Parts: sequence; structure tokens; C-alpha cells
Amino acid sequence: MRELIVVFYGNEISLGLMLCSWLLWTSAGSVVLGRIGAHNHSPVRRVAALQVLLALALPMTIVAVRSSKLIFRPLPGEVLGPGPMLLVAFIALSVFCFVSGALFAAGSGLYAAEASTSVALASSSMYLLDWLVYAAYGLLPAGHPAVREQFEPDPLARNDRPFCLWEKAGGDYSQAISLIPRAWSAERRTLWQARITAIRDNEHIRRIEQPVYKRRWDEQWKVGNQWRCGEIAYAAEFIDAFEWWLKEKAEWWLEHKKHGGPVELGEWTQALWKDERIQAAWPVAAEQYTFLEYEKAREKAEEEGEAAPERPKPATDSASFARKFKEVVEEETVPAGFPFGVDYEHLAKKLQKLIPPQLKKVRGKLNVPRERFHAVARGQYAWAGLQFREKANGAVAGSQKKR
Repeated sequence: MRELIVVFYGNEISLGLMLCSWLLWTSAGSVVLGRIGAHNHSPVRRVAALQVLLALALPMTIVAVRSSKLIFRPLPGEVLGPGPMLLVAFIALSVFCFVSGALFAAGSGLYAAEASTSVALASSSMYLLDWLVYAAYGLLPAGHPAVREQFEPDPLARNDRPFCLWEKAGGDYSQAISLIPRAWSAERRTLWQARITAIRDNEHIRRIEQPVYKRRWDEQWKVGNQWRCGEIAYAAEFIDAFEWWLKEKAEWWLEHKKHGGPVELGEWTQALWKDERIQAAWPVAAEQYTFLEYEKAREKAEEEGEAAPERPKPATDSASFARKFKEVVEEETVPAGFPFGVDYEHLAKKLQKLIPPQLKKVRGKLNVPRERFHAVARGQYAWAGLQFREKANGAVAGSQKKR
């Protein structure tokens, strides 16, 4: 994937085409071997053969990806079109992804044979073998009690996983052990105790067994400083997507309709509000903003033992959109007149004025121009891309004079 990203210059369309080809060939390999593998009575040999093929396919895939430039011969900086992208990704990834998908099905069959269980249960168990991997990579000895796996595990609540208990106890071993549910079987309690002990004693496992690295698919968005799941996570995800979309539309309008600006905030807001797509999206976004604020207030009230507040109604008029649009724009705006790529200390001495905190927040420690907009006067904004356009025009004019 990284090799393809380099060839395609990280183009967004290319990422979709790469993932499409990857998933298609991987699923094809899994389906094909899953159908023909049932007649094979030597799962160990099958897995071994596929691992050898996978090792051979990897360098072949890298060579194929790098050779694609010789076939299409793009100019320096030229991005290939969707057709060549799909062709390269589809052909280059075919062997490696097909074999890797087949290896998953073969591994499931081997697990089912060794554990004397069904292939369906073995396939689901393939995702639950973290602790076997620790033994395979030498982080734990093969006979360690934490390495044992339950071939038919009982249902498990998300917050009862070993690393969750360790985090809930704040790293206190005795408290983490006491949090193991007493209703569990003795076998499972012993297994959990061994894994919590391994987290305590093994620095490498302790680093890996953290919520940020062990998220499940339903823990799918960050709200504040926490990974959350459920409705609040979907609200936060929608808001992030909406704000990115709104910034894109605002930047496009400023660049193409106002030729880079400057523009008054009121005029800018009214122009965007006339867009029917924004008027259709804003009521949904406003509802998510309101829900997110309500959930934060409700959780805070519960922590302080107070009554939960009433859920307010979202404001969906143009005035509420204007307030939110100003907040969104300000997040991507820095004051004009501050060159990028210069150390802040030298820049302050050169300009003989302090560097605004917003500039450091947006551009970061290295003064990288990440902003979309520049504040040129009170209530007036310009497109940040003008700084690059002006430099490019100056370079072209200079080269023409030399000729």
C-alpha cells in the first residue's frame, strides 16, 4: 500500500481504488480456498505452502508497483488518472492479496483441526489470539498461563477485558484482580489473573495493552480525550465531517468566487447560506451539536450527583449558522503578514512584534503553513493559498525576464 501511495502521490481517489482492489482479491482468496480447502486433509502443509507463496509474492508485488512508472511514463509530478490507477492496483495486488486471503481461510481450518471445533468458531477466534501472538514473538514463554485460549469462550463485556480492568484500577494490581467478576468460572478467573500479572510485570505487553491500541470496532470515535462508542461517538464523527466539508466549501468559494479575497465575514456567510446543500445539512448538524453538548452536561451532572438537565431544542436558523461558521473559520485562520518556515524567535525579532498564539496553534512548532485563511483586517478574510500563488507568479515573472 505504501508503495502504491508513493506512485500515486497519495491521491484520495487512489486510496479508494487501492482498498477496493485489496479487499476484492483478499475476499476472493478466502472464498476460493474456503471452498476447495474442505477436501484437503493436510491443513498444516496447506498453511506452510501459502506462507512460502506469501513470502515470494511480497517482493514481486513491490517490483510490479515500482515498474508501473516505466509502463505509463508519467511526467514528474503528474498524477495518473483513475483508469491507470485501478489497473495498476488491481494487477499489482492480485497475487499477494489473494494468497493472504487464502492464508486466513487456511489458518482458520488449521485452528479448527487442532482445537477440534467448527471452522466458523475458529474463524471468529482468529481475531482473539493476541496473547498467543505475544508468545509467538517471544514476549511471553510458550507455556505461560496467560497464553492459554478458551476454544469456546463465554460472552465477554467490553469493560471486563484485562487491560480495561488494569486501566480502571489505575495500575493497582490488587485492585485490578479484585475487579475480576466473581461469577466467572475458576478457569477464566485464573486466566484473567495471569494476564493482569503479565501486564504488570512485562513492560512491552503493558505498553501494548492500552485502550488506544486495543479499540474494538464499536469504539469508533474520540470525544474530548476519550474513545467513545454509541450515539455520542456518531454525533462527534458527524460534526467533524460536517466542519471539514464546510471548510472545503468556504475555501472553494473564497478562492474561485472572490479570487482569494479579502471578503467581509457577513458577505461570506450569506453566500454560503444560499447554497441549498448547506441549508439542508445545517439542521442535522445543529441537532448533533445540541446532542453532544447535552450529553456532556448530563454526564457532568451525574458525576456531581445533580439532576440531569433538560435537552434543549437545536437552533437551525441562519443566525445560528452564522455563529457556528465564524467559529469554524477562526479555527483555520491566522493573522496575515507572518511568513512561514521561519523560526518563531527569529520571526519575532525580524517583525519586532509578538507571535500570536493562534499562529503557533495552527502552524505548529515548525511554522508549517497549515491554515486555510488569513485575517487581513477586523472581520475580513483572505484565502491562505494566495501566498503560494504570489510566489509562483513572481518566480514565473523572474524567469521570463531572464529570457
